[in-house]
Amino acid sequence: SCRSFAMPVFFLLGRHDWHVSSVVSARYFRTIHAPYKRLVWFEQSGHNPPFEQPAQFERAMIDQVLPRSEPQTSTDR
Repeated sequence: SCRSFAMPVFFLLGRHDWHVSSVVSARYFRTIHAPYKRLVWFEQSGHNPPFEQPAQFERAMIDQVLPRSEPQTSTDR
């Protein structure tokens, strides 16, 4: 399985997901190597945080994912 990435990695997970175990997801996340990684839990969600907690999901995308998705310039390093 792929565990090394040359880009930021985000896991946005519902704590009560029955399709993908939160325990297994967190365990896999710990094995990932990336220049930046973040696991964001949605405590009131199952498998669909964008629909179960839309305001919190949008806030995570804007505050955490978007800043890391912009191209790095030489002055950012």
